[in-house]
Amino acid sequence: MFNKDQEIILSNKQKVKVVRLLGQGGQGAVYEVESNGNKYALKWYLPEYLKQINQKAFYNNLADNYKAGKPSEDFLWPLAISEYKDNSFGYLMELRPKRFIGFNLLLNAKQRFSKFSTIIKAARNITKAFQELHRKGYSYQDINDGNFFVDVKTGDVLICDNDNVAPYGKWLGMIGKDRYMAPEVVMGQKHPDMETDLYSLSVVLFMMFFIAHPLEGEAVHKCPCLTTKFIRKLYAEKAVFVYDPNNDTNRPIRGIDNNVITFWNYYPETIKTMFSRAFTEGLYNASYRVRENEWIDCFDKMEDSLICCPKCGNEQFYNYTESNEQYIVCEDCGVKYNKPFVIQGKSFQIPIQKGNDIYGRQLHIENYDKIASVVESTKHPGLYGIKNLVDLEIHAKLPNGKEVTAINDQIIPLFDGTIINIENKEFEIKF
Repeated sequence: MFNKDQEIILSNKQKVKVVRLLGQGGQGAVYEVESNGNKYALKWYLPEYLKQINQKAFYNNLADNYKAGKPSEDFLWPLAISEYKDNSFGYLMELRPKRFIGFNLLLNAKQRFSKFSTIIKAARNITKAFQELHRKGYSYQDINDGNFFVDVKTGDVLICDNDNVAPYGKWLGMIGKDRYMAPEVVMGQKHPDMETDLYSLSVVLFMMFFIAHPLEGEAVHKCPCLTTKFIRKLYAEKAVFVYDPNNDTNRPIRGIDNNVITFWNYYPETIKTMFSRAFTEGLYNASYRVRENEWIDCFDKMEDSLICCPKCGNEQFYNYTESNEQYIVCEDCGVKYNKPFVIQGKSFQIPIQKGNDIYGRQLHIENYDKIASVVESTKHPGLYGIKNLVDLEIHAKLPNGKEVTAINDQIIPLFDGTIINIENKEFEIKF
């Protein structure tokens, strides 16, 4: 344990002074430290922990990582490494801003995201961060619920505990945390790598959306005590997804697994299909695991299907083909409001409301971010249109046969049956 004002020398000869202890665990302790008027966090390892691993390889890998720099801004990456002191060492990183909370507080229902779109943004940010990590030739090797801090209002994330990150093919001795390790790691068939990262990432994402574990249902609840033997069986050798379409032996139990039961019936099919694949075919066959780009595409589609109550702002998922009602009833405040217009493409539907932006990715038009926005007429309230925000020409054929074109800042009125043409791609407006 370090005392207040005690100095620690880094490998670049920079000195940091201890301010206070922030927390401690099985590997070591984290301190707030100060240098040249700036405050940082310092993780310091217990000598007892270092005796269990290859210290030299671990130290050199940390040094290589900080020299290479962070894969993205979402990582609390090593900024410097210390010299050895009392048979141990540590590394310097940025302090976590106060707006970020531990992911465990969400799982314990002590905190919650502000809305569904924020959950989706957080999931997308986590996934993109690991995509960048993998693109740069690293594997994380120990993805679990303790690695993340989130801002529940914005969906921003920070990924900590990056000391086990290593280049492809390199393993430093860490196998991971129970309930998050890929089955092949639990069974000792291979060391953690990028493919096992994908499995662990799917577990974290499932827990973010469902506040439940994908493998914990009836079979787990029947287990009298989760000993090492039963953990190996239920999370590896005989693992069963709680909503496996071909195996109902581990279904969620009402009264115990209410979160997953409620949300499974609520979320759109896009994300349920992904999780079903991740925890059925993807359980034991890494080639079926969901890749980061697939998750990101899924999250985009989920976000595109959200509509917003004009009174209270509550979000809910909307599917045009499943909705036969003239009005939408808000699930929160109960108010009735008009169902949204829908942009119908060949293989997709996008609900749009006043204030929505329409993006190039939604219409499969490359090289453009925002293409248009939905606006309401000031002269004729209740009449809506799409306002062109780019240098593309937007052509339209109205239901009465009239053809109109909108260039930058011009507006095309929205009527049921209007045909929109952008970059030779046609879309129909439905209501």
